[in-house]
Amino acid sequence: MEFNQDIFLDLIYYIRQNQKIPSVDYIKKHYDLSDRTANAYRFTVSNQIDLKRLLTNVEKQTRDTTAEKKIMLHEIKILEKRNDGLQARLDFLEAVDIWDTYESSKLIIPTPNKKEEFTAISTLSDTHIDEIVEPSTVNYLNEYNPTIAEERVKRYFTRLLFVVNRYRTSGLKIKHLVLGILGDMISGYIHEELMENNSMSPTEATIFAQNLIINGIKFLSENGEFDSIKVIMTRGNHGRNSKKKKYSTGYKNSYEWMMYTQIQKAFKEILKGYNNVEFRIPTSEYAYADIYHTVNSFSHGDHFNYRGGVGGVMVPMMNWLYKQNKVIPADKRWIGHWHQYVSLPNGNINGSGIGYNAFAMGVNAQPEVPKMQFQLVSSIKGYTANEPIYLLDF
Repeated sequence: MEFNQDIFLDLIYYIRQNQKIPSVDYIKKHYDLSDRTANAYRFTVSNQIDLKRLLTNVEKQTRDTTAEKKIMLHEIKILEKRNDGLQARLDFLEAVDIWDTYESSKLIIPTPNKKEEFTAISTLSDTHIDEIVEPSTVNYLNEYNPTIAEERVKRYFTRLLFVVNRYRTSGLKIKHLVLGILGDMISGYIHEELMENNSMSPTEATIFAQNLIINGIKFLSENGEFDSIKVIMTRGNHGRNSKKKKYSTGYKNSYEWMMYTQIQKAFKEILKGYNNVEFRIPTSEYAYADIYHTVNSFSHGDHFNYRGGVGGVMVPMMNWLYKQNKVIPADKRWIGHWHQYVSLPNGNINGSGIGYNAFAMGVNAQPEVPKMQFQLVSSIKGYTANEPIYLLDF
């Protein structure tokens, strides 16, 4: 494979005329090239050295000497052309090496342990589907309303299955799913401004969220090819009907706990054919699940205070994890509430469905795109891959 400078210069001209880099398909068809060669040329023209700054410095230094300026500008053009040619050749050879590596990597066939199987764990929380985020109130970093909320929840379930199937194509046997729904699906009326700004009442929001969750679980059951789907549902702090948080009677005063029981009833008594779905709805704030040789705790996460500081939520979280393991030990604790995606060996914090809002900006929280937790647990190795499920329409 030889470098053709005419093709290179032609592609540079294309970029200047069209203000974009040509696609591999365009290069292949226009110059009758192979995938490998077309990729090499595209890489080459994408990585040229910009000499504008050098030219600007020379112009400043020779501003008062017109003759010298012309000579130096001429020399720069010669050097620029020579440099372009040399750099293009280097880029082309580098691209060939990269493409050769890519081609050989496609021949690697995974050989997973036949005795090893996996369970996927994913959490959904903090969708706040009744809350409105006007773009102007967060300097246009986010927008949120019931329509967007519905799109993001639906996107969560479809992308969850997409991620699972992507791992399956590598040879992993993902036979089970643990779906943790960790509360604050609605915003409710716990703050005065929510009564002014929410798009619907807590009752209406609960019905809205209930339908979205039911449809999502049905989708996973019908299309996920899971032997079992364990749905663990814990209530949040926004779904309560009281101003202050209650402990022993918290579940009795929660719109979300009521919604969870209705979802469970629908699958048991109304909907038919979803035999691989089971539910766990604790009256406590915590639910526990054994997954292979690991113990997992699920809760909303409003169990400790932020307290500020450069350590952020991590410092109080670590203190809480230490104290919790003195009560009931767990290998990993799954929480939401903080709208921050965090993955630690012994604890995962979920992101949020709503994303950045005026409250987050008011407390100087860092903006974070809406995303949810995904984790694989191996029957042999324990916790393995962790990655976010993004909810934006990329």
